[in-house]
Amino acid sequence: MEFSKGNMKQFNNEKIKILECKFKQQTLSITTIEDFSNELFFQIFDYLDGCEIYYGFMNLNKRFQQLLNSSLLLFKINFDNKFFMNICKQIMTLNKHQIFSINSCKPLSMNRFFSSFSFDSSFKQLESLVLYESQSNILIPFLNNLSYLPRLFSLTLYLLEGLTNLVDIYKIILKLSMLKYLVI
Repeated sequence: MEFSKGNMKQFNNEKIKILECKFKQQTLSITTIEDFSNELFFQIFDYLDGCEIYYGFMNLNKRFQQLLNSSLLLFKINFDNKFFMNICKQIMTLNKHQIFSINSCKPLSMNRFFSSFSFDSSFKQLESLVLYESQSNILIPFLNNLSYLPRLFSLTLYLLEGLTNLVDIYKIILKLSMLKYLVI
């Protein structure tokens, strides 16, 4: 096939238009959530409760499973929803090295929950702990275990009225060498 100057120019123009169209399609393609960077997900997760993150993303796909198990992700656990209690227990068992803070809002279920877990040095990222209305027979053994936490900087306790062992509680708390913030 023979090309004249006019045919060649038309051929090149058509080729340019095709390339321009492909380029526009590539630059205007719709971005999906899977295209977000890991760093962006970590920033988003920073605003969410750890149990909600775990529930929403754990079984989504392999990438999110890897994100949730990454040492760069730290969980903030709020025990304020019975629905998430089993998920929180799973995080406390499998991802205890990634827990940054724990806030217990349900006093009755929390007494049973904390009596079933031993806080030790494997909670190496735990910096903040808030406990509501714990009974002294559960609170004192629990507080004794806090001395094993290498990064516990903040402790907030909302105690039941009429708690009789306050001296014992204060003695235990004063032994927590890393503690920088305390509210009772």
